[in-house]
Amino acid sequence: MFSTRVRILPQRLSSRLVLTYLLLVAVSVGGLIVWTGAQLQTATIEQEEHNLEIQAQLVANALREAVAENEDHNAESPSLDALVHAYAEESHVTANEAPARITVVDEHLHVLASSDARVPLGVEDDHPEFVAARAGFEQHDIRWDEFANEERVFVAAAVRGEASDVGYLQLSASTLPIYNEVRRTWLALLGVAGVILALTAGVSLVLARGIARPVQTLTYASEEVARGHL
Repeated sequence: MFSTRVRILPQRLSSRLVLTYLLLVAVSVGGLIVWTGAQLQTATIEQEEHNLEIQAQLVANALREAVAENEDHNAESPSLDALVHAYAEESHVTANEAPARITVVDEHLHVLASSDARVPLGVEDDHPEFVAARAGFEQHDIRWDEFANEERVFVAAAVRGEASDVGYLQLSASTLPIYNEVRRTWLALLGVAGVILALTAGVSLVLARGIARPVQTLTYASEEVARGHL
């Protein structure tokens, strides 16, 4: 019976050299791309979350008087609702995206106003961002939003009164634009890796031919000497 051997490596020396160069570069560049991509992904998400926290603090300070007036009148304030919608239109986490959602609650988490009509005027759950704002620090939370039926990132900031907090401002935005930005970063890195591999293939081919030609000539001469052809 005849056995058939499957050749994995090419027979030609130049092809083997090119394959070796490409494998070395692919492993090195691949590892660097994965590490760089992971770092950039983390940095992008953290930067967008930080931007959202800054916006929440700025808007909370701007709405201080309106929330205080709403508390004094003990009724929904038209001026507060108008301001919430106006600030929401100007709030963006990344470029070319839908405005963020602003929801204002009192100290008992009763909803006073929201830029999203889908948010009911009830009582908000004591989410992590509210717990953090009540304690005097900031903490984001990424979770599924039941009103928009999408994943969103949430932050909150305290609305300071003269003696204590008069309410809290919750700012949220869809995570889709953030993930799209991360995806574009990965695609850019993969494009760079592809260019590097293409250039490596061309340079490796030239070098491999330069190395293989003298070796092949020497091998041919040795075979001729072995046959007695001096």
